[in-house]
Amino acid sequence: MTMSPEHLRQDEYVLNAPISEERVARFYAEYLDSRRQCGAAEAVFERADSFSRKPDWEDEYGIGFNVIIRRGPFVDGSSWAEYRTWEFALAVERHLLSKLDELLRSNAQPLQTGPVERNWSSMFTAADEILFRPGLAGPNACIVVTGPLHENWLLDLTRQPGVVPD
Repeated sequence: MTMSPEHLRQDEYVLNAPISEERVARFYAEYLDSRRQCGAAEAVFERADSFSRKPDWEDEYGIGFNVIIRRGPFVDGSSWAEYRTWEFALAVERHLLSKLDELLRSNAQPLQTGPVERNWSSMFTAADEILFRPGLAGPNACIVVTGPLHENWLLDLTRQPGVVPD
């Protein structure tokens, strides 16, 4: 395939022109906004008052991706459209949720309870039985229920004693 002289000129321009600091800053601001919009994992931890942001990078806690992307969207005067940040933010969210799932599964303690039926009353009884065992419950104890829940189940949850909907 032969490229037209105009395409060759545009490619040469994109390769040699400087990166626009304004475009990079705009991408970063839009990315942060997209992260706020799709940040379900962060919202869960914020809700439990267990989320904090650290201004300095720490390898132990930091997450991110090394991705090679085309520079055209960051060059002023190029014919490239700017990147949409939603896909980048969603990729990070999926990664965080996958890590959370991995940590929950690797740190979960299998506990024996009586038979648990598929209704809130039975599940709350089992949860109480687990959480009130000596030495098990603590400030970091949690029970995770996963899987699809029918909206009638969610409505029924709000009707359970001690559950306060927001």
